[in-house]
Amino acid sequence: LVDRLVKEKQHTYHLVILAKNETGYHNLTKLLTIAENEGFYYKPKFSWEELFKHKEGLIITTSCLAGKVPYLILQGKMEEAEEWLLRFKSEFQDDFYIEIQPNELADQKLVNQVLLKLADKHNIKVIATNDVHYLAREDSKTHEVLLAIQSKKTIYDEDRFKFDTDTFYLKTEQEMLSSFLAKHNIQAEPYLANTLAIASQVDFKFVTEEKPLPEIDGNGAKLVDQAVKEGFNQQWLKELTYKGLQEKLKDPDSTAMLQYTERLEEELNHIFTKNLQDFFLIFYDMMQFIKQAGIHIGYGRGSSAGSLVAYLLGITKVDPIQHQTMFWRFIDPNRTDLPDIDLDIQDNRREEVKEYLIKKYGKDNVANICTFSKMRGRSALLDVARALRVSRSETLHMGKYLIQRSMADSRGSFTIQDSIAEFDECKRYQAKYPEVIKYAIKLEGKIRHKGQHAGGVIITKKPLNYYMSIDQRNGTTLSDFDKYDCEGLGLLKMDLLGLNYVTIVGEAIKLINQRHNLNISMESIPLQDKEVLKEFTEGNCIGTFQFESKGMTKLCKNVKIDTFENLVAVNALHRPGCVADTTLVKTTKGYKNIKKQI
Repeated sequence: LVDRLVKEKQHTYHLVILAKNETGYHNLTKLLTIAENEGFYYKPKFSWEELFKHKEGLIITTSCLAGKVPYLILQGKMEEAEEWLLRFKSEFQDDFYIEIQPNELADQKLVNQVLLKLADKHNIKVIATNDVHYLAREDSKTHEVLLAIQSKKTIYDEDRFKFDTDTFYLKTEQEMLSSFLAKHNIQAEPYLANTLAIASQVDFKFVTEEKPLPEIDGNGAKLVDQAVKEGFNQQWLKELTYKGLQEKLKDPDSTAMLQYTERLEEELNHIFTKNLQDFFLIFYDMMQFIKQAGIHIGYGRGSSAGSLVAYLLGITKVDPIQHQTMFWRFIDPNRTDLPDIDLDIQDNRREEVKEYLIKKYGKDNVANICTFSKMRGRSALLDVARALRVSRSETLHMGKYLIQRSMADSRGSFTIQDSIAEFDECKRYQAKYPEVIKYAIKLEGKIRHKGQHAGGVIITKKPLNYYMSIDQRNGTTLSDFDKYDCEGLGLLKMDLLGLNYVTIVGEAIKLINQRHNLNISMESIPLQDKEVLKEFTEGNCIGTFQFESKGMTKLCKNVKIDTFENLVAVNALHRPGCVADTTLVKTTKGYKNIKKQI
């Protein structure tokens, strides 16, 4: 915290703030949003004035040595320290606590003594805590290395930022009692009991509406009654899908029409049962804008290609009956979370789509989703080696042997350990530099920094600040929750991926139509064009999305690609999760059959 909310250098203070109920949580998100946007100067900050303005539902303590009151005590400003103590008590009443800690620092001993006297004098409850910067005492050295990495120093630099004790870990009750008694001559049992009492006061759980989707009223109708609105939107969705069915099936025979209507009714019934009609209407509305604006999009990817409703609404361009894709992969009856629809959009017009969403639902209700980048094996190794002044060239050499895995892989945080088990070069490096390996293994998979998701956008029913703090510093609104937390709250998440390939294909079709006086579209190009499929067999895949890697090009040359379905199978099987378990059965004409070993 700072004394004034201005973007200039000034002394900053620490403060422990706990949300004890829903009101407190919403006030806390407001304070964090102020800190990240209005008060960001090297680090996020907010002022005491803002704290007092949003105090309802919050619990505060005097905090560590960097707190306002402890800082004034250490400066010898006892009267001012007492004034601030009384102000905190006046503002927060019984939700203000004095905090003492058992660390071995000389300053802490002085602060503890003064705070206990002030607590007795003004009848303020005292809690016992310990700063926790790492989980166990043996992690203190790893934390020291991490601080050196963060400050771009080595552990041998005298002027680096570091802690003077190894006691900032999660202590047991007995360790807390022993530390207070041995280092401060304080019987801490009642203060530890007060700490637990605070925990029991906190009564907040993330409880939102069943599906907090933004409002969308059918055909522009303003419907107030929720039950009427649901019924209206269900009917609207049904009308739209049957209209789409008539447009897609120009001259269907009775058997085909029966097949499509049965599938459509099955999907609609399931959608209405799960109350997802607004979910589809929101995407439909966005697709109408995309169509009218002439923005190119992909055919549809992922499980949404299994939905006939999505196909008939124009959200995807894949006929699930023709291609035998499954609706239940898209909306599982046993799951309660919202389904996923991923859209590939031409990259130079993606922002237009987002601006439309902001215009329709409000700038306070639309945000890009943040991501938390993690330390991968190679970067952790290089960072630790630099902090320990170990040869970069030798570390880079070992890095060549590290197994590469996505952090989405369950084994993504264990590449260093697995590489040592598999490669002799890694074993030799470990024998020579055991400390580098030790700390790198502990840091692999830990969060490095916050970033922006490539395509993720959330749209909320209430202002974003109701659910989370937000970051608006870089001209765009960024959530402080990643996609997993947003999904956990039931928020509507859209994956709008700006794709250069879609831009190129769209512009190519536009130029062809202009130069040759044609009117072709992506949908009008036959999927079973033998000449096009032949290009894949010959390995001419450069510039083709998901097919231009060396491994995929080699596979296409080995497999006889004579149907579109064959192409789909090759693309599905050449993935990290199954490529090692795939057998390609060779014939005289190439690889004809593809079997997945399960």
